[in-house]
Amino acid sequence: LRFGSPEIFKTEDPVTGRAGPSAGLALAQIDVGCGGPGVKRATKPFLASMLDFITTACYPAIAAKHPPGEDRYFALLSEISERTAVLVASWQAVGFCHGVLNTDNMSVAGLTIDYGPFGFMDMFDPEHVCNHSDDSGRYSYAAQPDICRWNCQKLAEAFAPCLSPVRAEEAAGNFDRSFS
Repeated sequence: LRFGSPEIFKTEDPVTGRAGPSAGLALAQIDVGCGGPGVKRATKPFLASMLDFITTACYPAIAAKHPPGEDRYFALLSEISERTAVLVASWQAVGFCHGVLNTDNMSVAGLTIDYGPFGFMDMFDPEHVCNHSDDSGRYSYAAQPDICRWNCQKLAEAFAPCLSPVRAEEAAGNFDRSFS
């Protein structure tokens, strides 16, 4: 369970009508944004320990099949990429728009965490944007697959100390194989 501390004092949102604190509950609160500068500076043993924890906690079948090491981390990244592709494909099928697909809103469980300004299209419009602060259309309906793919690539980069760049790119490429 997580709370956004500033939201405790949030007044009513004029668009959604929601007010006060919001809470999120996720299978894995470890987000793709964990691949940021802190992880990029992490030592290989620390990153391997974190990847082993994620694998054991979220993907026990992968942990049982692969001992700690490059094959396990390849399988982990492949699975995250596949689940992310399946998730965004299901959104596209029903006209769902997430609104804010930053890396820190994507979970290593292949889920998204923060559904702030989400919405469904009333009529098909590939350029539909449900986030009123997204003036550039970065998170438009049409852009969602590319943004999710990019997030998987950023996660692959964060695996670098424990997974060769070639294998990381191959695992992240599982997004395309699963999305199409």
